[in-house]
Amino acid sequence: RLTFNHTVTDDPHVMCNLFAGFFASTFNPRDDTTLDFHFASNFNVNRFHVSEERVRKELESLDVNKGNGPDLIPPIVLKKCSVQLSKPLTNLLNRLFMDGIFPTALKSSYVVPIPKTPNATDVTSFRPIVIQPALAKVVEGLVLELISNDIKSIIVPQQHGFCKGRSTQTNLVIYTDYILSAFNRRHQVDSIYLDLSKAFDKISHSLLISKLEGYGFCGLSLEWFKSYLNGRSLKVKLGNHLSEEFPPTSGVPQGSKLGPILFNLFVNDIISHLSSEYLLFADDLKIFKEIYSRDDCLNLQRDLNLIAEWCDDNKMVINSTKCLTITFCRLKNPVAFNYTVSGDIKRVTSINDLGVSLTTNLSPDAHIDAVSLKANKMLGFIFRMSRGTFGDETLLLLYKALVRPNLEYCTLVWSPHYASHIHKLQSIQNKFCRLQGVRRGAAYREVSVPALEQEFLLPTLECRRRMFDIIFLHKLINGAIDSPELLSRISLLVPAGTRSRNMFSTCHHSNNYSYHGPIARLHRRGNSIPSDGDMFYDSIAHLKKRLQQ
Repeated sequence: RLTFNHTVTDDPHVMCNLFAGFFASTFNPRDDTTLDFHFASNFNVNRFHVSEERVRKELESLDVNKGNGPDLIPPIVLKKCSVQLSKPLTNLLNRLFMDGIFPTALKSSYVVPIPKTPNATDVTSFRPIVIQPALAKVVEGLVLELISNDIKSIIVPQQHGFCKGRSTQTNLVIYTDYILSAFNRRHQVDSIYLDLSKAFDKISHSLLISKLEGYGFCGLSLEWFKSYLNGRSLKVKLGNHLSEEFPPTSGVPQGSKLGPILFNLFVNDIISHLSSEYLLFADDLKIFKEIYSRDDCLNLQRDLNLIAEWCDDNKMVINSTKCLTITFCRLKNPVAFNYTVSGDIKRVTSINDLGVSLTTNLSPDAHIDAVSLKANKMLGFIFRMSRGTFGDETLLLLYKALVRPNLEYCTLVWSPHYASHIHKLQSIQNKFCRLQGVRRGAAYREVSVPALEQEFLLPTLECRRRMFDIIFLHKLINGAIDSPELLSRISLLVPAGTRSRNMFSTCHHSNNYSYHGPIARLHRRGNSIPSDGDMFYDSIAHLKKRLQQ
């Protein structure tokens, strides 16, 4: 049974149309507003052209486990026939590029509703997953490769979403290091987390085209993007039932390869003329500032007003009820200020930022409690469901896939240094080993955890956190992580003599939180690599092998 706007039904066809009506309501009405954008950073792309070899590789990269879209062509057919299809498809695509056309047959997609919560019955409790034709993804992948290098130079370094070499972890390391630096100066940091309502669905097609032109797309390439965005259609699919067709009158095509890049380009200028610091992960935007006095709070509010003006100009909506503000400090009397955007912004004392719980003093206690509880529940669920039917290898695989990742996500940001925290996290892995021992007939407390860890090739979580830190540092200094701001915070040591083997500079820290911060810890980890290891020469695989030994 499904409900929406006082309508209750269990008829699959009616359910499809209820979903279609709701999903269609998230789009803005068609808007033909155009503006002239002249960005300081731009390039020039007049048309696209692809080679037969590149088309074949794109066909071979298709995921055969994905379902087919409205074209009813399974990805496995395109992949298996890549050699035979590559030449005619190359000729066809290059002709379409010369005409500035994206094929109409590839503009239709299915929308599959996925519940946000268990046992959801209201239409608003579902999120749309878009299934495109496999061939559409091939075309998009080819265009993406052609423009990715140009776009890389345009996207602001503060954007960490959908950018190769950046991640939630790079975002949070920069953020927490900024806060810890303010703590060292005995100042606070005020942060405002902004929520852009249905951001991916609200983008104006005409404004997006104007921005693409401002960045340097012109001629046939710009005409191709116009064709790509316009004339699309969606149908909700539930089993074998389909809704009536409806058009996405705004937004970037979701489920596509080009959608995330187009979104990044659209919001790339949202932070123009800001005096405050800011970080983005796709549509997750936070602005923050080190506060010396009330004047700094007023400047932060001014920047917030500028963002609100940008949203008005770009047909985007800030959901003020979901915006949050938090003051990070270790002061007895911080500067108090009420920030507003269409009303007061709710103030909190802890926040979940990209999957990591942050409190006002950046203590990892709350996050460690949360991930330990989540991992413990998942471990219990796995053993209850197995009921003695799963073998050791299956249980080990489930532990590595479903339990351990909860304990290791973004550890560079919150890695524990207190023995109690280290033990709390390790106790989850110890419990897994003990339960395995019980299945073999041993008493729970008599199971030798180190012996089973060795048998299952399970390093302690502390050893793995050390390895993650060193690998992150290796990627950063060798360019696999694309974050100039982070790289600028790594200090190489120029030795005064020949006895020192340290590669990275370490400095004195007057407090625990600074000493154990991400950047300071990276320097110490870098100096702790084995004597025969080379941070600049060794591959990641070779470095892992040395660390495991």
